[in-house]
Amino acid sequence: MWYNYWGQVTCIICVAKTASGVTLFLVDGRSPGISYTLLKTIDGDKQFEVIFDKVKVPKKNILGMEGEGNLKLREVLRKAAVAKCIEMVCGSQQVIEMTVDYVK
Repeated sequence: MWYNYWGQVTCIICVAKTASGVTLFLVDGRSPGISYTLLKTIDGDKQFEVIFDKVKVPKKNILGMEGEGNLKLREVLRKAAVAKCIEMVCGSQQVIEMTVDYVK
């Protein structure tokens, strides 16, 4: 999701199954039929449940070729997994440092 200056959602990359296969769409976050529910998280980051109800997306908003979204999605998920691992290692390092400081 992308946010504007006021924290409103401006667009969403949506993964959907079409007749041609998995396809990626760029969806206007203010389209009729989209609703958001802010989820409560431990670290207070912004995570939402997003519900699409008969949302219309123009054909020009297909990212890449229709039905070929799996290729791009796999690439993004591989990079996201590496980024999450780095985040977790750094977080673990911080916990170790805090524990050592506490024990001292």
